[in-house]
Amino acid sequence: MSALGRLLAGVRVMVESHVKPAGKGAEAFWEQLAVNRADLIREHLAVKAGENITSSIEAKGLPGKLGLNINAIVVKLDFSPGEAES
Repeated sequence: MSALGRLLAGVRVMVESHVKPAGKGAEAFWEQLAVNRADLIREHLAVKAGENITSSIEAKGLPGKLGLNINAIVVKLDFSPGEAES
């Protein structure tokens, strides 16, 4: 197991991709962009950490006012025992 995998063992990880829509474009485009970015970061973390924690990494795309309305990636770590919040 990699160092990152050992660090994240037993930790639930939430990757949030926040996107601020710029200019014109369909709402669906910005939503898909946010989802794709979150999925890309999740997959990269899973590869770096190892297969043992893949199921504990979630990804969420939050375009515009559904999120922070800025361009950012936020990674949340939940060290508490029990089920993660939805």
